Amino acid sequence: MPEPISTLVIGIGMVAGSSLVNPRGYQNSVSSDGQRIENTAREIASRSQESVSLSHSERTHLTTELREVIGEYLEDAATDPDLALTPKLAFTRAREFFKALPKDLPDPELAIDPDDGAISLEWYGGYRKVASVSINGSQRLAFAMIDGANIMNGAYGFSEDKIPETVLSAIREIIS
Repeated sequence: MPEPISTLVIGIGMVAGSSLVNPRGYQNSVSSDGQRIENTAREIASRSQESVSLSHSERTHLTTELREVIGEYLEDAATDPDLALTPKLAFTRAREFFKALPKDLPDPELAIDPDDGAISLEWYGGYRKVASVSINGSQRLAFAMIDGANIMNGAYGFSEDKIPETVLSAIREIIS
């Protein structure tokens, strides 16, 4: 099972890597779970400060939006222990998906699935027309599409540079 990103750690001033996490490096938590969450938050914060050279076509704005969505979700998770934790690798896999997303497709709407913590990408094409990709950090994508009375779903392998053609065709069908 992938290791979770964390729930919001109260008092460390971290929201999805957007601010410094306890700059002196002191542990604020006593429990081992709290310390693990703080360490994970520090790792996410440090990765968000890394210099990465990406072209505009790789949709870097979606990575920024995803950080915001994760931050909001972590705030909710701080008050609702029943929310599933997001796997650490899901963020990386979502960025790979953004890079591989063809230019002719519009940006998806981003969310975190409260049942399994996966990152959800959705495209809407009108009444009862939606395509959804779920990324949980594994080497597969969960996909579902509703087009009126037609429903399609499945799990597809995903490499960092190739989105399965079945998924791309379904998304194009929904938004057309």
